[in-house]
Amino acid sequence: MKVAALISGGKDSCFNMMTCIAEGHDIVALANLRPEHKDELDSYMYQTVGHHAIDLYAEAMDLPLYIRTIKGSSLSIGRDYLPQEGDEVEDLYQLLTQIKLEKDIDAVSVGAIMSDYQRVRVENVCQRLGLRVLAFLWRRNQKELLREMIDCGLKAIIIKVAAMGLLPDKHLGMELQDIFPHMVKMKEKFGLNECGEGGEYETFVYDCPLFKKSILIEEKEQVIHSDDAFAPVGYLNLKKCRLQDKPEHDVSSFVKEIEKYPITTTSKWLTSQLAHDDGNNFEAGIGDVLNVTASQHMSVEDEAELIPSYANDGNGFYVSGIRATSQSISDVSQATISALDTLRGCIGAMGHAMSDVTSVSLYVGNMSNYTAINTIYKNYFEINPPTRICIQVCLPPTVLFLLDCEGGKISTESDDRKTMYVQSLSLWAPANLGPFSQSISLNEKIWASGTTALVPSTLKLIDAGVKVQSRVALNHLLEKFYGVWPYCVVGNSPLIYCYITKRDHIPVARREFEAILEESGPGALSFTPTIQYCVVPRLPQGALVEWQAYAWMFTDSNAEGRLCVTQSKKSYPHWSMELDCFWFREHICCRIEVCSSTPDEINLQEVSSTLLLEYSKAMQKKRIKTKANRGLAKIFYLVDKFSYRDLVKCFSQMTPDVDYLKIPIFSFIPVTSLDTEQHILNWCQ
Repeated sequence: MKVAALISGGKDSCFNMMTCIAEGHDIVALANLRPEHKDELDSYMYQTVGHHAIDLYAEAMDLPLYIRTIKGSSLSIGRDYLPQEGDEVEDLYQLLTQIKLEKDIDAVSVGAIMSDYQRVRVENVCQRLGLRVLAFLWRRNQKELLREMIDCGLKAIIIKVAAMGLLPDKHLGMELQDIFPHMVKMKEKFGLNECGEGGEYETFVYDCPLFKKSILIEEKEQVIHSDDAFAPVGYLNLKKCRLQDKPEHDVSSFVKEIEKYPITTTSKWLTSQLAHDDGNNFEAGIGDVLNVTASQHMSVEDEAELIPSYANDGNGFYVSGIRATSQSISDVSQATISALDTLRGCIGAMGHAMSDVTSVSLYVGNMSNYTAINTIYKNYFEINPPTRICIQVCLPPTVLFLLDCEGGKISTESDDRKTMYVQSLSLWAPANLGPFSQSISLNEKIWASGTTALVPSTLKLIDAGVKVQSRVALNHLLEKFYGVWPYCVVGNSPLIYCYITKRDHIPVARREFEAILEESGPGALSFTPTIQYCVVPRLPQGALVEWQAYAWMFTDSNAEGRLCVTQSKKSYPHWSMELDCFWFREHICCRIEVCSSTPDEINLQEVSSTLLLEYSKAMQKKRIKTKANRGLAKIFYLVDKFSYRDLVKCFSQMTPDVDYLKIPIFSFIPVTSLDTEQHILNWCQ
């Protein structure tokens, strides 16, 4: 892609340019925003200290430099950004508009590492201009990244300090490689960011492999901005600088220069992931259940039973049974609109808005309709859309999709809703260019979107078998959680879903999960999360496996007595059940699996009434006092063994001794197979 690089003179923007070139992109222009008649601007967005010497970058790199004076100020300073006249972000919009017009660029290079504030605003501007954001430093380990910058020939000095442990008289002007060991110590002592991501320090790059000439700083002036006894703030004015020739420098190609250095790239990322391949992955590609017979689809007669249901309790709201039906491909858009209008009506009836939704499950009948459905879907969710899972299940031809969702509002002043909605291409985890967020946290709970084994920098499925795909997708899932909650969440996830296209692949996926769990440590819990495996006809992009999970946000303050568990196992003629319930404060996780070697001989009414009774008993035995919590329960069932119509009827019948105020809303999902041949139905909540 043709790329314009946002540069501040600092190490991050410069090193991201190097990485862009290493990834095969073409830097065609440089872009800089600076204050007018000031050494430095108190900006939330831009590093402006050291801007006096930025003009030299153009000749040093033999590239055009576009400059714009910052006219706006920090007006819209919330977590999200909406365009606002007079905001400094709009200066960036104007600058990139000019560059796109003159250079026909496709993308923008941004040196963001941790700042959601900056990333969100650059993404907003680029989305409006139809540009991709390339942020290859995003979420990199800062110690490793700083070491890599130095090893890759990036030479910089410290031009601003503003943190405990950094002194103007001692550290201003120090070389980046010399301050590295000090920053490692300050990280251990004060928790400072090694790369200065908390504003601890700023740098000026005077030479790197991209420079055909280096910058010589001949005169500089030290300015003390704040003489604080604990964390004094000082910076350097670069009064006089000039370019100087570099000895024995190959000016023919940026790419040839970059190839000499150990920059982390997609190819190296792929090599590290494929190192886990043992050669016994089974074949890659779409699952073997695509050629399902008519008996392996929900019957057309069942369609009439697809009735929306919803509930609102003290913790949130839940909706299920939303369906889109269509008699032809041309009706897809209108059917999707009708279904989503129904969803909005259900949510509105409970006093909520679409913006309160945290998680959506979209079960499509044919993945080929995904694009048309998604085109309509995105219009119903604006900024920070909910997380989402999208899988193909066994629906009749006239049903485009089924949908269920959950959500809520902030319940107390101490709670907050945080969204990880990264749209930048990086090496971190897949960007979400579609209308769904990577993860959302609300009221002590985190939801993550379904995750497949995409290559983060290209958003294409990794060319590997199920073993590698399972591991890559799991690592992506963990990264999504860490984006909003910096603690180990493998152990905090009481229930994890694994959607897979071949039942023979389940043991492979199970082993990879166990390996990830062992590498991550037990986390905050003393139990291993339950995994629900579901075999489905198809996954997005022909993936072999997709992982989904939610987690509870445990902290030291709520560690005491946070968890209680209810378990029971019972056998009946022709079938058996195993119940596991985990409780944390007002949150519930429940999984009931039903097994039978002779499913044709079991009585569904008996099964459903028994499950409802056992669940109700578990609620009564709970050792933590909570409000009524209905929740959303997903009933995965073998489509060739049960009727959707019969399931709805049996699970909705009143049964003595069952407290229906605490029975969840049900979502019935037809799949081709579960964990083993004996598993015929699973209740997951």
